[in-house]
Amino acid sequence: MLRPLLFALSLAFAASGPVAAAQATKVLTAQTVLAASARAVPTILEARSLRTAVVAQRLAAEGGFDRTLSQGARQWVFGDYDGFDADLKLTQPLATLGGDLTAAYRISDGSFPRYETERQTLGGGELSLGLTIPLLQDRTLDDRRFARQDATLAIAEADASLLQTQLDVQHDALIAYWRWVAAGRKLAIFEKLLAIAEERDQAFRAQSAVGDIAEIAVVENQQNLLKRRQLARRAARDFTLAATDLSFFLRDDNGAMQPVEAAALPPAFPPIAGTEAQLAPARLAAIIEATPTLQALTQKAQRLRLKRNLARNDLRPELDFSLKLAKDLGQGPRTLNGNDVITGLEFSLPLQRRKARGAQEEAEAALQAVTFRQARETDGLRLAILRLQETVAAAADFAALADQEADAAETLEAAEWVKFREGASSFFILNAREENTADARVRALDAQLAFQQAVADFALVTADRGRLGLASPTPPEAP
Repeated sequence: MLRPLLFALSLAFAASGPVAAAQATKVLTAQTVLAASARAVPTILEARSLRTAVVAQRLAAEGGFDRTLSQGARQWVFGDYDGFDADLKLTQPLATLGGDLTAAYRISDGSFPRYETERQTLGGGELSLGLTIPLLQDRTLDDRRFARQDATLAIAEADASLLQTQLDVQHDALIAYWRWVAAGRKLAIFEKLLAIAEERDQAFRAQSAVGDIAEIAVVENQQNLLKRRQLARRAARDFTLAATDLSFFLRDDNGAMQPVEAAALPPAFPPIAGTEAQLAPARLAAIIEATPTLQALTQKAQRLRLKRNLARNDLRPELDFSLKLAKDLGQGPRTLNGNDVITGLEFSLPLQRRKARGAQEEAEAALQAVTFRQARETDGLRLAILRLQETVAAAADFAALADQEADAAETLEAAEWVKFREGASSFFILNAREENTADARVRALDAQLAFQQAVADFALVTADRGRLGLASPTPPEAP
């Protein structure tokens, strides 16, 4: 079962020749995985849908400034009066002044009680224009303007949340990719080790059959062969599981998970550079401030300040100024002729205002908590970045040292083969050299994987969209 997989891997690992050239077109790159993940992983699509819902809330908040058209009619049906009147009114809420602008037309006919004489109009009806403006409460902020501003801030907060989700998913995709690469490379190492043992087993059996070596040497090699088969089977399992994990991020245009082929394995890890996580100290503060975690907290704090301001507004007394310009048209009583200019003031003072005071205190306490959390997150991000800078640099050094160790082990193994052919070494020592080389190569792969994981962690904590394959933090729809 493992031999066909070894054959596929040998094609992927080939360094030259026409077969390698054909396979090179099928190599799966980290950029391909990141592009597929950003496009179709359900976690990101869910976050985008949630942002769309927040954008819809902004549209609903704008509805507070929609024009309204109202119409009414009254008729005295029984009694001493037969008056009739009707009105049509168009109201436009004002976004800047906090009041309302109205244009109205009304017309009446018949007789009205003395206390209803204001309903009378001339034969052509009355045209009027009215303006209501708050002078104290609702002057700078009211429920309608609060809803619109809060929805705008909510979109910015949703943008930050979406970006964080994208970064988290892309980070996980990158880690899954490098784990798959490491698992495939390890499998090739153990398959090569197993192939050597199988060839040696055939040779030992042939030598034993003619009496050149003792039977115990065959048994000893069989024990080593069985151990290497276990190592290869374990590596094959790990490679299969890593490919399964990676398929969650590798998706087609319809969003379906795609199988990860063994032949698509890259021939090696990319070259390691210890400068991957270097940052100028002057940029550190700006990078921290731009991270989606702090951006979301900033928007949350803004929303709490807005909520506090609304509560402070509700603590003020109401004092509303109104102005109405009216003119009757047509024939009728002389007292209805001419232009009317009517002004008014309306005052109201809630005596206890406990609801507003409670809302203000709640918003201030929540704002203080967010401020403390911002300080904690800022310090945490700064420490995480500094730690990861050292982690990346150290991981680069460890990987270089592990490669040197593996090269030294291969040199010793090659020398041991020469001694073995000359009869100056034993099968036991040669076997140990082979396994030492394999172990060194596995440690080198682990060191390379640790470096790539540290680089991915650094990209996540610094919100490096470019490294994580994100061209834009938000979908294209506008708020």
